[in-house]
Amino acid sequence: MRIRLLIFLTYLLVVCTSAAAQTTRKGIKLGIINGRASYLPKPHYSDELKNLCAHGKVEIKLLIDEKGEVYGAKAISGDELLFESALEAATKAKFRVYDDIPPIKTRGILVYNYPSETKCVDVGVVNKKAINLPKPIINGNAIIERPTEIPVRIVIDLSGTVVAVRALKGHPLIRRDLENAARKARFSPTLIDSKPFRIKATIVYKIKTDRTVEL
Repeated sequence: MRIRLLIFLTYLLVVCTSAAAQTTRKGIKLGIINGRASYLPKPHYSDELKNLCAHGKVEIKLLIDEKGEVYGAKAISGDELLFESALEAATKAKFRVYDDIPPIKTRGILVYNYPSETKCVDVGVVNKKAINLPKPIINGNAIIERPTEIPVRIVIDLSGTVVAVRALKGHPLIRRDLENAARKARFSPTLIDSKPFRIKATIVYKIKTDRTVEL
């Protein structure tokens, strides 16, 4: 009986030691931490982002050191177009350190809400819905090491004209070529209950290693 008890106590000691090491290494998880901030700057919400109908909730996962300063940040949900401004603000945030609690590293989620100032309907990928969808000519200096897909966010006005574009990833040379092509795309007005609506959509360009593009 004593041997079994000794083995059990030894097991608990190993488990607790391992857990303590993990807490020291990764920090304590706190959940949503907006209310713990001593300094929480607002993210910049540019006119370009508003025109692109980028809005809604963005969640940023933060790593916070013993002094309450952010040393790691990653966007985990929300509109991709808002990630850059949210991350820029989140990394400048500072959080309270309590005197009665030993300094520890912590982890948590910072939530930003971007208000919708322009009413748009999100219709997803619209490659097959275009009346005219020009193929982009990729810059000859761009090197494509492997086939890749690049989504381009567009906003279509009530007449079916593209009025705002932004490539979501890719080399600047390629992004510029895709955005120039996307601006020339044309669509029929989108009707909902017989009324035309402003549309948020995506064009997906498939680029091959020889710089040719499939739509």
